[in-house]
Amino acid sequence: MATPGTFLNPFRLYPVMNAGLDTVVVDKDMNPYLLGKMFLAMKDVSGGDGKSLNMPVSGSVGGNLQWDRPKVKQLVNELRNDDPVTITSDR
Repeated sequence: MATPGTFLNPFRLYPVMNAGLDTVVVDKDMNPYLLGKMFLAMKDVSGGDGKSLNMPVSGSVGGNLQWDRPKVKQLVNELRNDDPVTITSDR
């Protein structure tokens, strides 16, 4: 999608974005400019070197998962600072 041939051609861009939007949930306040920026930032992400993780939880209350707040704070700080992620989901 990030190639000029696709990004600058609305006849190619619309089907690609339409397919992508079926798999991406964004905030209602996300505007087209920010959405385009997000897609361009994701162009360098590859499937082989990424890391998948879950938010650390400390249990549940009434069927709702409760975040482990200290671990979540550390995780967010590591992501924000582009540091290696050291948090695990182990309790």
